[in-house]
Amino acid sequence: MPWLRRVQLGGVTWRQHIQRCASLAFIPLAVISLGEILGRIAGYFIRKETNRAERDFMDRRMVLADLEAMDTNGDGEVDLFEFLRFMLSSMEKVDKELMDDLKDLFESLDETRSNSIQKEDLILIAQNKKDPWSLRRERMQ
Repeated sequence: MPWLRRVQLGGVTWRQHIQRCASLAFIPLAVISLGEILGRIAGYFIRKETNRAERDFMDRRMVLADLEAMDTNGDGEVDLFEFLRFMLSSMEKVDKELMDDLKDLFESLDETRSNSIQKEDLILIAQNKKDPWSLRRERMQ
């Protein structure tokens, strides 16, 4: 149909109109694809650098200053919580405030003060109609 090539829509031929419609789909798809590719490349290098930094941190020698920094309650000993808090915050896996919040939550769930959470603790919380999550909410406000 040679006459179809001559038909114009506001100065635009059918062929140009189809090309414009195709570009409306292609350009956003190309931008999204390129962003995904660049994101994966950047993620690879970030993970590689993070793993290297963690290896360097774990391979270093522990010194007396580290032990003193770990001992947050000042009793001269480092318990598991103090060790984990120091290591995770030093490697920037979590911040110290989050670890403090988790410790406070654990202590509020440990009604029997046995340093573990047992069925009895949950029963006491239910009997006292206590909300162990309220402490965390209060600290966040």
